[in-house]
Amino acid sequence: MTVIVENSSTNILYYDSLVGEIKTSADFLRTKRKITGNDLDAYLENKLLNLRSPGTYRLITNAFAVPPKTRWSLSKDTYTYHSELHSRPAPVHATLETLERSALSYLEKYSTLPITVECSGGLDSSIIIEFLLSHDFNICLSGFTSDRYEFRTERKIQEFYFSKVKSSISLSYESCGAFDDLKQAPLHPLPAQESLSHKRHHVAANATLALNSKLLLSGEAGDQLLGIRPKNIIKGANIPAGYYYWSLAEKWSDQFVYNDKGVDYISALAIGSLPRQIISMRAGLGEDHMKIWARNILKDKLPEMLTKYAYKAFHDGWVMDGLVSVLDDIAELGKTTYEYLGHPEIHPDILVADSLTYKSMPSDLKIRYLGRLAFATWIYSLARDDKLI
Repeated sequence: MTVIVENSSTNILYYDSLVGEIKTSADFLRTKRKITGNDLDAYLENKLLNLRSPGTYRLITNAFAVPPKTRWSLSKDTYTYHSELHSRPAPVHATLETLERSALSYLEKYSTLPITVECSGGLDSSIIIEFLLSHDFNICLSGFTSDRYEFRTERKIQEFYFSKVKSSISLSYESCGAFDDLKQAPLHPLPAQESLSHKRHHVAANATLALNSKLLLSGEAGDQLLGIRPKNIIKGANIPAGYYYWSLAEKWSDQFVYNDKGVDYISALAIGSLPRQIISMRAGLGEDHMKIWARNILKDKLPEMLTKYAYKAFHDGWVMDGLVSVLDDIAELGKTTYEYLGHPEIHPDILVADSLTYKSMPSDLKIRYLGRLAFATWIYSLARDDKLI
């Protein structure tokens, strides 16, 4: 029998197939659950995609996460994306002017409030900053900066924008590693890759509050909307799955990190009707990883260093340094999880050894490694808070 599960809220909810109910994270966590090695196998088979990508996935502990405003079908031990609760058409006509009006309409409620923008030094966050400055919003900036050679161009962009606002906070990549504080990850109902970077978001949330702001905008959706080839876009027809807010934003981090601190973490390029307008404008175009299309159409609105030049830093060195710096924590996560599950892939010695070879792994093994680490982080958080049978 197929069961249809809907989430009409703006948060990630959790469907418990054992009782046939959809629950908030707090309600879900009130019941201790027995977790087995089969649950780890199922999570690894899902390949880290289930929170942000339409598809068919396996249940974990007879349950699954239901992204906001979506409908899913459940059949035995798998669940499948069904549809959006509120699908929207790709506009026949979309221009920079319609984009601007839509963004202003959405942001009008924040017109008198301080807005913090996550200044990464990349094109996406720069577009957001230039737009807000041009319309006299009260903005401040925060951003992780680094002295590493590979981040030299981003650093120049960050310095340029920090000098254009009254208030900004420069955060250090070196003092916040890629996998810091895994043992303090927030308690969460089911494993999530996003838990691995929770510390960076805690730091960003605290910086937002220090700037007397409660709203942090990110350029999170830029790669999907401006770089990847738009697929199956028919102007006037409903936009396909993958271009709605739950797929374009870090909803898990917003819900489990920022909201606890009273901060909203919003993917600015994914708000309102912007995604469907952008992909309508790019319909028929191919891959554009350097975002040349966006740089060209915005050449009169961005500084030349962003329109005449394209660049992209690699985070491999920072990621590897981050793994090496937390090997003791990874060993402890692995020990706790292995003692509970007995699954060979989560043995602490194996987990630590794979941490040291992560950089040279092919992409599929990197995904599997991150899945194992996310699962161990989840199990540790449950054991820490006495949520395991």
